[in-house]
Amino acid sequence: MWPTLDLRPKFHLASQKAGGRPGAHADFILPEDFRAMVSALDGPADFMLEAKEKDRAVLALRQTAGPRRSPREQDVRRP
Repeated sequence: MWPTLDLRPKFHLASQKAGGRPGAHADFILPEDFRAMVSALDGPADFMLEAKEKDRAVLALRQTAGPRRSPREQDVRRP
């Protein structure tokens, strides 16, 4: 559906806070939560990361999850 509309989908991602009420955001995004979302994609997408530690959570995720490209982009050769 998204390619037909020429739109890039946007997803919100938060990890559950351990011991918190259902839906409470954790301080950081668990790498396995991020990897599960990325592996479900069939093309490029944007993520809105929702974590209490904000920028620190994004930097930590980049270090632990590593750079990823969508399955469609993995076959594209870069110059």
